[in-house]
Amino acid sequence: MLFRLSTLSLTFLLLAVALCKAQQPIASITLHGLDAGRNDHDSLLVLINELITVRTVALHPFIYFSERGTFLQDRYRNWRIGTNEPLPLRLNRRLLDTVAARMQSSPGEQIRLIASASRDPLSQQLARNRCDTVRAALVERGVDNARIATSVTIVPPGSSSSSGRTTLRSVQLAGSPNLLGPMTAFDTLRSYSSAGVRYRMTFNVDSIRRWHLTGTIKDRTYRLLGSDIAQTVLSDNIPAGEAERMAEAGEIGVTLEVTLPDSTLYTTARETLPVQTVVLSRRSFRFPPDEPTSVDHLLLFPADSATLTPATLEALADLKQSIPQGSRVIVTGYSDSTEGTGDGARRNLALERARRVAEQLRSFNPVYDGADGSPEGMPTGTPEGRAFTRVVRLIVAPPETTERR
Repeated sequence: MLFRLSTLSLTFLLLAVALCKAQQPIASITLHGLDAGRNDHDSLLVLINELITVRTVALHPFIYFSERGTFLQDRYRNWRIGTNEPLPLRLNRRLLDTVAARMQSSPGEQIRLIASASRDPLSQQLARNRCDTVRAALVERGVDNARIATSVTIVPPGSSSSSGRTTLRSVQLAGSPNLLGPMTAFDTLRSYSSAGVRYRMTFNVDSIRRWHLTGTIKDRTYRLLGSDIAQTVLSDNIPAGEAERMAEAGEIGVTLEVTLPDSTLYTTARETLPVQTVVLSRRSFRFPPDEPTSVDHLLLFPADSATLTPATLEALADLKQSIPQGSRVIVTGYSDSTEGTGDGARRNLALERARRVAEQLRSFNPVYDGADGSPEGMPTGTPEGRAFTRVVRLIVAPPETTERR
């Protein structure tokens, strides 16, 4: 009798063990972030260092249209699409927003819209339509229609050149420095890092043929791992680019696929891990980096010309009033790749532009030179990009900075 009970108990025990195994998943996976000491953390830690550059950037007061087009192009309506462009271009994508905001804070100011056209009546009608488009965009941004004036300027013959055709496709915004003066901008550069993530896997079978791990950021795969050996713990390093995408997404996820010896495939549900961002440092300086109190100005020039425009002369007059005596002034000229007939001609034009500006500032004994290439690697695929290559960069280091040196 006792033997029968013992046998029955053992049978029930074996059945219970079998039932328990049947209810257990074949495999499972959990995610853990890593702290500085490489210990498990309940979130993925992304560390951020911020470098904030303070700059003074000239506005290029032109809106450009496509050939025979009258609609505002996307780069002016959805200016956030150009976030990888140099700072001057990013700011000038927002020209209409900037002018509208300044007009609202300066209710006595007027703005003039000047479109260029040839003597062809159709060209002149096209110019008027483009003025109407820019006017409507400003009104949409809260500017009173009565404060906007429009006119059409006839461009002299010879507009068949590249720069001439660009002029014929533009509307210029004209107004006081209160509306079109330089902007003080804050350009933030962030670097991302992470100690990494740890995967802990459990296999509830005696043997497997292979396992396969897929890590995702939203719907994008960031990691593929696999082996035919059952591993229980894996630590994964996170490159800077992945850390940035993880910080933007707010979480990561992972799934585990297990292939059994009989080719049965088992897949876990997607496990997620929240992302926690930590700003380690935030530093700020004026451009350039070795001049903590310097001011950086860009002065714009017409195509193929070293002539100082009335707007540039006005900007220089204002600037001279603000430069303390004893300041160190560095003037660097640039030219567009479409200007001149060779590298020598481009360099001469860049040097002449710098010389003209330096003459206006001769009381400060400026140092001037012409540079090859474009400032900040400015792209020249758009009229704005070419405009910001036809510039003179003016860097002013106040006396206290000079004395420290």
